[in-house]
Amino acid sequence: MTTENWQSMLEEPGLPPLDVTDLNTSWGWSAGNVVSTTGEMIEAFGALAAGRLLPAEQHREMWTTVSTTAPPTATRR
Repeated sequence: MTTENWQSMLEEPGLPPLDVTDLNTSWGWSAGNVVSTTGEMIEAFGALAAGRLLPAEQHREMWTTVSTTAPPTATRR
């Protein structure tokens, strides 16, 4: 998808909503398999970002960055 062709991915205006409740994305293994409304997703990610979804230590660990490069003398676990 590019900035030039993204509109071609949209459904025609006026079509009724497509119920995707019974679709299963598990063929993609870790595809997430989330069926939700945009509002629910915003609420869930807002809670995750604000620290209302995970215990404090897990939330802190989730937002802790680590180096992706190690000094040549470092040993990796």
